[in-house]
Amino acid sequence: MNGTAIRTPIPPTVYTTADDNAAVYAIYPPIPFDSGFRSTAFVIVASSDLVGDTVIHPCDKFGQMVGFDLIAHVPVAVHAAALREAGYDLDEVISDVA
Repeated sequence: MNGTAIRTPIPPTVYTTADDNAAVYAIYPPIPFDSGFRSTAFVIVASSDLVGDTVIHPCDKFGQMVGFDLIAHVPVAVHAAALREAGYDLDEVISDVA
């Protein structure tokens, strides 16, 4: 799959310790989880400084994890690497701020 991921300002409700670097990403196309019975257009991507890895879990538009499904896992603390493993390219949104 070749999808798109954009970091949102939504705060994640999990992975909120000082050792974690977590963010909510909007993704397209939505990713299936729960054995394919549900899908979501949002994921939590969390890197752990303590462990040195990155994981992706499904979440909703409020940053609440909606399943324990492990969508992707990479052995480096890099969000873009985990998103690529899940089939998404990280896009950057540039805003014009005067």
